[in-house]
Amino acid sequence: MSLSTGIAKEQKEMKNIFKNKKGFSLIELIVVIAIVGILAAVGLPQYGVYVANSKARESTTDLLQTIRLARTMAIKENRQYLINFTGNTYTIGFDGNDNGSLNDAEDGYAEGDVRVSDLEDEFGDSLVIGSASFTTPVPLGPNGAAITDTASFQFNPDGSAAPSGLMATVYIQHKSASRGYTYCVQIANASGTVNLYKWDGDAHHTSETTWTELR
Repeated sequence: MSLSTGIAKEQKEMKNIFKNKKGFSLIELIVVIAIVGILAAVGLPQYGVYVANSKARESTTDLLQTIRLARTMAIKENRQYLINFTGNTYTIGFDGNDNGSLNDAEDGYAEGDVRVSDLEDEFGDSLVIGSASFTTPVPLGPNGAAITDTASFQFNPDGSAAPSGLMATVYIQHKSASRGYTYCVQIANASGTVNLYKWDGDAHHTSETTWTELR
């Protein structure tokens, strides 16, 4: 077979391929668009649920690590360390003049200014600290205890909680009216052990009283 004959044959085959190739019909396009719409309608709300829970969990885990850091710093520097809560802000440092606050020139963190964490700056305005700001009511705290908020966590130089036996708690909640995921960080005993809990209820199950310990 000559070269020209071979080229002509290939060209003929290509024409047949393009001639037989069909596009999508209008009905097929409508079906595809409908399927995509259904998947989006189902998936987007679930994604919103995931984001809400993830953000609340992340912020509470960050607070948990901060509390544990305060305990570590108290032991390392051999002095009492505090974590004070004001609105959606919490500060960590040592009380240099022993007046219970971290707002004075004598106060510091590892020989410097106190460390400040702002919940809104770090995680947005969808989260709140403290039961007074709850959008979704939580009947009871972990272990069936009444909901109370702690103004500050305190650790002695030996790592124990101060005052002795203090069951200090702080709550973080996603304040969306359709979410209400709530987490709690608690100093579990006088030795300074810190635990993290998640409320088993939410905005749709406000009568739930049980909590799950996460760590």
